[in-house]
Amino acid sequence: MIRMAQIGIDAPHAAAYRETLNLFRDRIEVVGLVRRTPDEPPVDPGPFRDVPVFDSIDDLLNATRIDAAQVMLRNNEMGSALATLAGEGIHLWAEKPVARRAADLEPAAEAVNRNGLVFTAGYQARFQPTTRYARAMVAEGLLGPLTFAHMTTTTTTTRLRRPGGPLGYLFDPEVSGGGIFHWLGCHMVDLLLAITRAEPAAVGAMTATVGEEPLDIEDLAAVSLRFADGWLASLNYGYLLPTGTASPFGNDEPEPGIYGQRGWVRWNNQTQVVKSYSAVTPDAPWQRHELVSPNPGGYGNAAWLAMTNFLDAIEGLATSAYTIEQAMLVLHIIETAYESARTGAQVAIDPALARAFVETGVTVGR
Repeated sequence: MIRMAQIGIDAPHAAAYRETLNLFRDRIEVVGLVRRTPDEPPVDPGPFRDVPVFDSIDDLLNATRIDAAQVMLRNNEMGSALATLAGEGIHLWAEKPVARRAADLEPAAEAVNRNGLVFTAGYQARFQPTTRYARAMVAEGLLGPLTFAHMTTTTTTTRLRRPGGPLGYLFDPEVSGGGIFHWLGCHMVDLLLAITRAEPAAVGAMTATVGEEPLDIEDLAAVSLRFADGWLASLNYGYLLPTGTASPFGNDEPEPGIYGQRGWVRWNNQTQVVKSYSAVTPDAPWQRHELVSPNPGGYGNAAWLAMTNFLDAIEGLATSAYTIEQAMLVLHIIETAYESARTGAQVAIDPALARAFVETGVTVGR
């Protein structure tokens, strides 16, 4: 039985993740919950109302022994918390985007590697069936040498997200590090690298604040990536939707896509539809699949699979789908995009970080 704690029980996704933890009572014993500060309003622990709630990580560590921690603090608090826990030999599940910047994670990375710990990040989209399909097409050479990729994410405007409200810290660059690129763009950077296992070489970017709210962060980002073998990707994100009401048209947002000299693949993670073409398979070049995912509850099937991989890796039954160096590269790309937007110039990726996905490889399923 793995003894686990959740740290940051008031985080936006913490309640959903507690429901996922509750699905693993045969493998996890949740022995502690930590609120961010004693001044935070009370949080209903849901299925873990009988578990003690601590005021700090130190209080938790002094009171009980834990094997693993799910850490969901604010970005500017994550680096030091992860380093403290890793220094104690505790396996880490870290909520995205994991920190404000890559350098924040250097002490934690040193401790994770020194102590041989398992690290997982909250990028569970790696475990979507559409992701596994796209990854297989790249890995099997069905697209040929890659040429281009595009990904777009839109969400509700910052006005609807109330920058003056309880989640206002998300729009504070000193706390969060940046805006839409940190909050949602990070998912697509990780997903693109996990599918392609490519080595980014340079970034060119523009950012803007186009909404009604006066902000110190960007609410719109348009980013181009150039990879070491010459292909390009276009990543676009924005707080752009002026209503939170579900669209009557369904999810008709532009589909992410990856293209190569011999084929392409496009998908929709909401409908789980994937479409592709490959000249490598002339007998059946065109494919369209409606993939099916079970719904175990909690934060959904992808989160269940990611947690399964985390626990399996701790128990020596699988290799972790994540490394802390991959989380650092995602943050470095975001930082480099901000530098490019500020200077108006293309900015090179640090080669010491660039091969994080290439060298370790990535598992996108159990």
